[in-house]
Amino acid sequence: MDTDVDGDHAAMPANGAGAEVALDGARWGFVPGGEIAHLDEVDCPAMAFMGILGGKWVMPILYRLDVDRVVRSGDLERAIPGITRKELTKRLRQLERLGLVQRTVHAEVPPRVDYSLTAEAGRVLPAVRELSRWAEGNGERIREMLASWDRA
Repeated sequence: MDTDVDGDHAAMPANGAGAEVALDGARWGFVPGGEIAHLDEVDCPAMAFMGILGGKWVMPILYRLDVDRVVRSGDLERAIPGITRKELTKRLRQLERLGLVQRTVHAEVPPRVDYSLTAEAGRVLPAVRELSRWAEGNGERIREMLASWDRA
């Protein structure tokens, strides 16, 4: 199969949607729309949703939007140390696709783009906050468990 897989990027194979590739022991394939997905997660919305929520930078982005309500991408980039513009754009698009973030383009010169949380995000955030509280309260124990696992 002629598929180029490089990190988070993959090119649509010449033979079209549905082609599969094995990567790190998992089955990946192209789904409608030309996106690559973990095939075992395609039929499980919870797995796909949690996969995005667990992505790098997602929690800091949601936190900033929760605190600041309406934020421009440049302000988000400055508020989250270490995030790149490319990574911020990627994560904002994922969150927008999930219906958690709304992107508003203002008809101004130069154009102004704001990001805010949607009503759907308001329904998800209580669970996210609870998970965050649990992780913060168990941080030392989590670090110890991970270190013990890594030593084994």
